[in-house]
Amino acid sequence: MNYRCSPLALLPMRRSSVVAAAAAVVLSSAGVAQADTIYKVTELLIGPRSDVTLYSTGRAINKSGRTAIEYGYTVSGFAAAHCLKAQCTQIPELQVRSFPATTPFGINDLGQITGSSFSGFTTHAFLYDGTQTIDLGGLPDDGCGGCMLDSLGRDINNKGVVVGLAYTIDGSARAFIYKDAQMSEIGTLGGDFSDAYALNDKGDIVGVSTQSGGAQRAFHYRAGLMSDLGTLGGSHSAAFGVNELRQIVGCSTLTGDTEQRGFIHEQGVMTPLPSLGGNESCALGINRNGWVVGYSSESSGSTRRAFLWQAGGPAIDLNAKLDLKTGKNWVITEARAINDNGLIVATGERKGITRAALLTPVNVESN
Repeated sequence: MNYRCSPLALLPMRRSSVVAAAAAVVLSSAGVAQADTIYKVTELLIGPRSDVTLYSTGRAINKSGRTAIEYGYTVSGFAAAHCLKAQCTQIPELQVRSFPATTPFGINDLGQITGSSFSGFTTHAFLYDGTQTIDLGGLPDDGCGGCMLDSLGRDINNKGVVVGLAYTIDGSARAFIYKDAQMSEIGTLGGDFSDAYALNDKGDIVGVSTQSGGAQRAFHYRAGLMSDLGTLGGSHSAAFGVNELRQIVGCSTLTGDTEQRGFIHEQGVMTPLPSLGGNESCALGINRNGWVVGYSSESSGSTRRAFLWQAGGPAIDLNAKLDLKTGKNWVITEARAINDNGLIVATGERKGITRAALLTPVNVESN
């Protein structure tokens, strides 16, 4: 998702947004050799246009390791692709245009992908089923099934349910759920804005919504009820990931709203996650094992680095774990999502160009 948390401004941008990863050190029976995890870096580019790709960004990953990326190959156009390892294929647009504008946000274990694409004079949420790209329309406020209203899909679960952001006839933005060929909004926390970023197979939906006073808060929606998850002491928060154990991750401002920290929310409690030392961090994805990925600034400045966190441990800068050969010339700035096998879809800088990357964990022996 092309979303960036930043202190005092948690509103979303409509577009551009291991097996034992960090299980750190396992002693051998001899008590000498240690098993560590490093990450092989695979650059994700799109087929014959690789040589003219201006940028690519990692968006989502599923159980089998298939990823969804956004890439740009013209100054004005951007498109969506799905990749299996380094082989990437473009996702068809809803409407073929001279300047494409299609981006993916979520992928499920069946390989179905949701995102947004131009449709007529609007941008609509879509569902790509592996063969065709299906227009999900918009909220039915306009009397034509949302044909005149914008929408975008953020995530899709293994039941084919899509959540995301859709606009009403009066211009307000609402979190939606698309189920049984019907798109419907799920409300707000009292304000005029909400956006759903993720859901699980149990029907838990998380995202961000404004309160009546305008503060933005992370929410959890289940069985028709939207709940405010609170903050880490500041005014604002947002939730970006949820797993099947209902562990929720996101970011929140701290007291004073000058710093932002990633969080994990479970059993009714929001807990700050370790950072890499800077004053801005955000948790973007979580797998079934409770492993969390995201980004954090460093103590030395505002440079963003991708991190991995496991319960009880520190935030690990993934750049310190890159394979020396495949990770050469890379700076991984954001880890967007992690699957249950520990594979990570990320975005980084390689020779000054923004590129999507797949990080594959490899166990190595060290003394």
